[in-house]
Amino acid sequence: MDKSKLRTFAIESRRKLIEDTKYQASLLGISNHETKEPVSSAEGMETYQISSSTTHTIYDKEIEQRKHLVREIEQKGFDQVIEEVAYTWFNRIIAIRYMEVNDYLPTRTRVLSSETPGKIEPDIITEALDLDLDYSDEDINKILELKESNKLDELFKLLFIKQCNKLNDILPYLFEKTSDFTELLLNISFNNSEGIVQGIINSIPEEYFTEQVEIIGWMYQFYNTELKDDTFKNIKKNKVSKERIPAITQLFTPDWIVKYMVENSIGRLWLNKHPNDDLKSNWKYYLEDAEQDETVYNELRLFNDKNINLEEIKILDPCMGSGHILVYAFDVLMQIYLSQGYSEKDAAVSILENNIYGLDIDDRAYQLAYFALMMKARQYNRRILTKNITPNVVALHDSNISENALNFISNNDDAIKKDLIYLMNTFKDAKEFGSLIRSKKLDFDGINEFIVSDLENKKDTLEYYSYIPEISSLKNILLQANLLSQEYDVVITNPPYMANRSMKKEFSEFLKKNYVDSKSDLFATFIERCQEMLKPNGYSSMITMQSFMFLSTFEKLRMKFLEDNLINMVHLGSGAFEEIGGEVVQTTAFVRRNSKIKDFKTTFVRLVDTKDKEKNLFNKDLTFETSINNFNQIPGSPIAYWADKHVFEAFQKGTPLIDIGDIKQGLATADNNRFLRQWFEVNNFNINFSCESCVESKNSNLKWYPYNKGGDFKKWYGNQNYVVNWLNDGYEIRNFRNSAGKLKSRPQNSNFYFHESLSWSKISSGSIGFRFFPKGFLFDVAGCSVFVDKNKEYILGFLNSTVSKDIFNLISPTLNYEVGHVSSVPLIFNENEKIGIYLLLLK
Repeated sequence: MDKSKLRTFAIESRRKLIEDTKYQASLLGISNHETKEPVSSAEGMETYQISSSTTHTIYDKEIEQRKHLVREIEQKGFDQVIEEVAYTWFNRIIAIRYMEVNDYLPTRTRVLSSETPGKIEPDIITEALDLDLDYSDEDINKILELKESNKLDELFKLLFIKQCNKLNDILPYLFEKTSDFTELLLNISFNNSEGIVQGIINSIPEEYFTEQVEIIGWMYQFYNTELKDDTFKNIKKNKVSKERIPAITQLFTPDWIVKYMVENSIGRLWLNKHPNDDLKSNWKYYLEDAEQDETVYNELRLFNDKNINLEEIKILDPCMGSGHILVYAFDVLMQIYLSQGYSEKDAAVSILENNIYGLDIDDRAYQLAYFALMMKARQYNRRILTKNITPNVVALHDSNISENALNFISNNDDAIKKDLIYLMNTFKDAKEFGSLIRSKKLDFDGINEFIVSDLENKKDTLEYYSYIPEISSLKNILLQANLLSQEYDVVITNPPYMANRSMKKEFSEFLKKNYVDSKSDLFATFIERCQEMLKPNGYSSMITMQSFMFLSTFEKLRMKFLEDNLINMVHLGSGAFEEIGGEVVQTTAFVRRNSKIKDFKTTFVRLVDTKDKEKNLFNKDLTFETSINNFNQIPGSPIAYWADKHVFEAFQKGTPLIDIGDIKQGLATADNNRFLRQWFEVNNFNINFSCESCVESKNSNLKWYPYNKGGDFKKWYGNQNYVVNWLNDGYEIRNFRNSAGKLKSRPQNSNFYFHESLSWSKISSGSIGFRFFPKGFLFDVAGCSVFVDKNKEYILGFLNSTVSKDIFNLISPTLNYEVGHVSSVPLIFNENEKIGIYLLLLK
């Protein structure tokens, strides 16, 4: 599948659909800056002025549709409504194309194309009157009239809408009835060479749609490209709104990584209790467990011996996107069902009804996931679309039900009303917080039965009809609350990646309150959340940013992460997503079990430095087996799986550098251009090269002092290029304030200024290098420094050794060397006199 073709088509289609939708709105007197009144109106008719010489008239049903459109724009804004209408029609066009190519349409007649080679006119036009599309007499007359006058594009639009409405019978959550304003804003042509219909037929090969539901996800990913780029472009000045969160956090997972996650979680869950070599042979990306000690095997047997009912296995993707992971989960479950003697037909029904669950904040992603699962089921059961089965996938919705509606629905039952109020408060911002919302377990069946029974007696009342939208909304909230309060056998996802600094205040505050240990990024909060949603001994499988493995920001999360058994981890690094445009993310994929078996050994595959990551998954030279208990021996517990056992021993036996000396950050001037110069830029006689303390600098009349500013990689000595204005003990810097009077500079740890030190640059493009600085220097926040009273040469020699380099690669693989990293380096002193002599020579 050539992804570039999909990308080009999806991006161009979005532009075209938005342009066409805006044009249709303009015919109704509606634009992003005004909503016009009709220039004339009569019973069942309204006319709008389009230009000085052009008008547009709408009739009857269209007038009501326009009123609904205006209300929607008042609530959501013009641009948001246009975006939603455009993607609604894109979804339906893609779905119909998939169905017609695979011959899944109930009419067995193509809608966008023809089975006759070279024929541009779609078969739905040719066979219009022979199709069961619920025509009224008026429709039939209109079809005959349009055919007679050769207005085939107008006929195509009518038939396309009729087909969409008819598909509501079998796919109601994608093909909702379009008798609303979405129909009014549709502008579609089958013979426009620049239009979306000709685009999908001519630019996307039919074979891409043949039983490859994956194409739906790729289309969704690429459709959002420009929206995503625009959001990132403005992210510094505008925090990400909840409407834009899906656009910047959806990242379509490469197929082989999806298979790794599914096979090693769902597959492992089943194989642990039902060993089956035939099944395992189908799973190309299944990694065997590491070799375990006998005591570990005995504990594993305890829960592996417990039987599991296939129809009771529950699998959740809490950030399902377009359903890519769930679709492959369906395939793996189908293989398991068949191995147990089920027919494909029965298995497809059971998987949809019992096994697969999904949640997302994006309505459009939900529609596509729903469609993808139904098409996957249709692959195994040709009658599945007529069975009125609804997959357990949900688009999360905000609760916005009025007090009056709550009273009406609860019928003043205090217990029911209390539960409904809890749900309203819990899901107030569900479209933003998504599956991170924790919902307590309520008697959802009882609540639903009460509401259904009570409302049945009120159906004939006027009040009932006024509350229909809120009743429908409540049913959705009950469903999503139920899904979020359950425990699952497997939770598997590619969560959203978004740093806290990009979030709106409300979202940031929500994370600070509910996810204290993982609040810095959404992916990290989902690591925590997914594990919470598991049954005992259940599996979570994820692909996330790799930063949680090492950064001090995630230390508390990491400690939690390492409490449960990590089955395996595939450390991908950068490049795992290259095939979709080179997203700059460094990732890792893993499978965890909700169990705490002591001394369990984990399999790690290090693909960081490989280009063909899929090919190297089983490369023994890149495979490591170790107990995660070892990581706790290293300060900060980095997941440094590739470390030699002697390194772990060094941390056990050695003395941390922080216990030997003082390790400090220095001066932050807040304006280096103002306060710093290179030494040759100032008068040499105005530089104090021999100052030994701040007291001495205060008594000196000299303005400039040597300054350690970090700088490029250098070992042993060097980077002594700058001087700083420290006249009168840095009076000007110490009193450097903003217009509001707030101090801007940060002259920290000044009692160490001018002391002899060992220093390094905080940020490096390669290895870390330590340098000796004699007395007389102030030091910068980027020129972090170590102050020791003795053994300077020995310590400097060790810090610049290859052993030290390996240690820094473990504790800070991101090349950002903080004070905490250097503080934790273990030293073991050797009294060998020759070592001391060699290091003195280096000085």
